[in-house]
Formats: sequence, C-alpha cells, structure tokens
Amino acid sequence: NSSSDGTKEYIEQWKKGQDDILRYTVTLDENMGGSGGFYEGLKIAKGLEAKWIFVADDDAYADTKAIELLEKYIEKLDEQKISAICGSVWINGEIDVWHRRILMKKGITYEKKVSIEEYKKDIFEMDIFSYVGTALSKEALLQVGLPQRDYFIAYDDSEHSFRMRNYGKIYCVPAIKIVHDAEQDNSITWKTYYGIRNKIHAYKKHAGKTQAKIQSLYYLIRFGIKGKKERSLVKQAVYDAWQDNLGVNKCYKPGWKG
Repeated sequence: NSSSDGTKEYIEQWKKGQDDILRYTVTLDENMGGSGGFYEGLKIAKGLEAKWIFVADDDAYADTKAIELLEKYIEKLDEQKISAICGSVWINGEIDVWHRRILMKKGITYEKKVSIEEYKKDIFEMDIFSYVGTALSKEALLQVGLPQRDYFIAYDDSEHSFRMRNYGKIYCVPAIKIVHDAEQDNSITWKTYYGIRNKIHAYKKHAGKTQAKIQSLYYLIRFGIKGKKERSLVKQAVYDAWQDNLGVNKCYKPGWKG
C-alpha cells in the first residue's frame, strides 16, 4: 500500500527467506487502503494451487496451532459446502465478539454480535466475518468474486461475507485463536466516514433499501447531537452511500480527525 516506513524493503528481504515456503509479495504504487490491499492480495492468491486462503490484518497474530487446527476442521467438514472458517479474535486477553456476527431474520436490527456463550462450543455457524483470522475457500472466492476494493477501508470484509454465505456455510472454531493487537479508539476519525458509508452501501446492496434507510436514520440521529464537523461527516457518508460514491473521499483522507 505504498508504505514509506521501510515496509517494502522489509518484505523484499523476507521474500528471500531460506526455507520450503513459497513467498509471494505485492507492492502497490498508491495507498488503496485495507480494501484495496485485500483485493490485490486475494487476486494473486486465488490463482495459486491452494484450496484455502488464510487472511489477517497486519496487527493480527495467529496462535502457533492455528493452521494445524484449521486443517483438522477442513478435513472434518469435508462433505459440507463451506465458504469460510474463522478463528476467535482476542484483544487484551478477552474475546472480541464484534468480529463474528449473525444476521437477524426479524426486527429493525439486521445483524448482531455472536453471543459469548457460543464460544464455549467446539464450532458454531455464523454469517458475517472480519478478515482478522479467517480462512476463505478458494472455490467460494472464485464463485462470488473479490472484495469491494473501492470501499478503501472498513466493512469490506462484512460485505464480502454477505456474498460468501450465499455460496456455502461460514463457521467459527474458537480454538483457532487470533490475537488482535489493535487500539480501541471510539473517537471520530477518517475511518468513521468509511465505516458509515460502506455499511449503508452494503445494506442497500444486500439487505434492501428499507434496512439501508433504517441504518442511515440511525447514524443521522446518533451524530446529530454531536459537533458540526461530525454532523457534516455523517451527512456526507450517508449521501455518498446512496449515490454510490465510493473510493477515497478527498475530505476524509487518512489522518483526518474530528
């Protein structure tokens, strides 16, 4: 993603590692955000021989037994049509349930977090995943396509989930542990704009206009009581979602803060 902090040089050195691992890297000439990064990475991966593709953010660390357990459950579920198998995401020593969610069949809420009680099971079915520690079936990927690269950042994995679940089942195996070394920041930043815009856009595309309108109204009310800059941000995000104005917004580039 056109990093200027030595990342390119680091991965070029890593690529020369002396072992039996085949290493592929891609360096982009511009910052396409997390969405563009996953798009380009998966585009290369789906052309390789592997049947499963494990994805994770740059601040996510898989447990040493993660791939071993993943292989075990792939074999166990071999006769089922599966799109993805996810691990449990941990932050500060606790499971972050936000990363694994289910769709609601009734009511005004379209999705909700998986209950912490589900994580006591060996395996459970779910609907929406984040890319933090998720293995994607290449066959499913070939059928439903790549992530939305124009989302730039935020909710690209969720939108991809909506399409992946139409191909096959999505499971979470709690024993596959992924540590997410991320800061929890609830402040209004440039990421807030993309999170709002992309979620409404995905709802409009997959859940229908009614759900998208409900989500739009929720954000307008929630941010309506905040400052002028915050209200301006949410209005722009809602407008752009409905107008299909994707990609990088010139007003909300990385680094913007409310």
